[in-house]
Amino acid sequence: MTKPYFSQIPDIAYVDRTKGEKTISSFKNVKNLFKRAYLRQDIFEDLTYFTKYKVIGDERPDNIAEKFYQDSTLDWIILLANNITNIQTEWPMSEQSYHNFLVDKYGTEDEEVVLPRSLFDYIVYNLDDSNKTNPCKILSTYKTTPVNVKQRHLTGGNVLIKCGTEEKLQEVHHYECSGVKNSIGTIIVEDGLHVPVGFAVTYFDAALGNSVNATNITTPITNLEYENEIQDAKRNIYVLKQEYLSVIFNDLEEIMEYKKGSTQYVNETLKIAENIRLYSN
Repeated sequence: MTKPYFSQIPDIAYVDRTKGEKTISSFKNVKNLFKRAYLRQDIFEDLTYFTKYKVIGDERPDNIAEKFYQDSTLDWIILLANNITNIQTEWPMSEQSYHNFLVDKYGTEDEEVVLPRSLFDYIVYNLDDSNKTNPCKILSTYKTTPVNVKQRHLTGGNVLIKCGTEEKLQEVHHYECSGVKNSIGTIIVEDGLHVPVGFAVTYFDAALGNSVNATNITTPITNLEYENEIQDAKRNIYVLKQEYLSVIFNDLEEIMEYKKGSTQYVNETLKIAENIRLYSN
């Protein structure tokens, strides 16, 4: 079993800023977090060194390191192979964390609001179909004050509407083009391109000898589909093949070692920072 990642980071003697410390020449050894491991460019850019993998469920980097290397402390290898520096934002969320994220971003799980009958009728009878199915969004536009459940029995003519997370997740986030090709298969508009609602394109098809007007080529993407796509993309990672671990270990030693003659060098595992501590009279 190799040494844990942080135990291999060299130290830097930094001026002691502990409250109450009076000695101007006092230093403390701390880990030099500016020293960061990385994969050599020739390895990072060569897919033959890696195995494609899809993160399953709530798997963490240490779980995957255990699965591939039988050593959970090599989780840092998993992160390096995917250039991940912030696991909170660059790694797929756990099921519970993802649920909490959706609730936090798109509203409470069960939010009941009451619309005045006049506003409800306006939504149902006067707006187009896309807005009829989205009364919660209309509500926010009109800034109607919600009436609590007890009061609504005393304020006749109101309509109860549930505006929970599920409804908001089904709202349209954006539209994507379903792709357009000419008669010989040449791409005119790429599939998945973000486009406005009702997007259409006219192009000249040389094989047909005439212009073609492509309509009905947009697909609505809901908020839930949008968020799921982001999470799914994070699940596709690369795992360094086990036979190349020794190369990474050797490189790590080289990267983390201070070189003699470098600025503020003390030894291979320690350098000293400048003392910039100032005192006021």
